Amino acid sequence: PLERGHVPPHVEAALGRGEPLAGVLMYLAIQRCKDMEIERRQRELEHYAKDPETYESLLARNEDALGECAGIGPAEIARGYAGLKSAAERGDISAQIYYSSVGAEPYMTSTAQMLASAENVAEFRRDAKRFLDSAAARGNIQAMSALSQEYEFGTLAPRDPQKSYLYAYAAYLLQRDAIAAQIAERVSKPL
Repeated sequence: PLERGHVPPHVEAALGRGEPLAGVLMYLAIQRCKDMEIERRQRELEHYAKDPETYESLLARNEDALGECAGIGPAEIARGYAGLKSAAERGDISAQIYYSSVGAEPYMTSTAQMLASAENVAEFRRDAKRFLDSAAARGNIQAMSALSQEYEFGTLAPRDPQKSYLYAYAAYLLQRDAIAAQIAERVSKPL
């Protein structure tokens, strides 16, 4: 967990040694603090500030989570994303998959911000696609399913029904369940 808004020293040291898991752990710890749940807890505490009994009860239940997240701001959140990207660059499959689903968040908070950082969004798309390709090449079913969707909807790469089907079918062959079969069937229709 985070301690007063800082990444624990052992995670920092592991990240410095290039251990991919450290980047994932740093991202997850910081993301937890950025989560709407923390904001909701803080609003709930403010709401009950005039009711000492309820306030104390809520505070006791939330003290650890709120204390761990004190001081988390934009710089720490940016470090979390950087740690996640670093782990993905080093080949951690879970980081590669997380990155493709959340790595654009810093640029997507508003349309104006997205337009102002169009180069960053393009870089994210290239990186996310590269990370998913890497994970899929190593046989990761989640990455194959994600790539099938990316080619189906054209978010990280241009729409390509054939590639969408190929990734969906590969995921089905590895997973062999009803959901994977339905996805492969759905994406085969435009062919």
